[in-house]
Amino acid sequence: MNVEAAGLARQMWEHSRARDTVSLGEWMTLAPWWEFTPITVAGRVVGATMVCGHEIHLASWERPKASTRSCARNILRAVIERKGYATTTVLADNPAGLAFCRRLGFVVDNEENGVIRLTCKEPRHA
Repeated sequence: MNVEAAGLARQMWEHSRARDTVSLGEWMTLAPWWEFTPITVAGRVVGATMVCGHEIHLASWERPKASTRSCARNILRAVIERKGYATTTVLADNPAGLAFCRRLGFVVDNEENGVIRLTCKEPRHA
């Protein structure tokens, strides 16, 4: 894993609830399996996406703006073109995250133990 990807992986862990259940060491052990892409706004990295197969996750250390959604949507499109669909998860107590995913085109598959699983076959433009 290159230095930029390792830095993004660490920032994603710091800005996600994963840190509540997974240590940084465990997270970094899994990180090489994922492709990390920075999300930049006005030349600043404000978040990142991580993709492994059809699974995609996003972390934003600033409130998502239209340009953030645009970047996430482009990465989402690429995953769907390669795999036919994309999946993600959102914690049930994160209504803003769920709304963001729905704006991108994800639909809820199920909810179990406080985790909502979603699938997207066609990204939205909104």
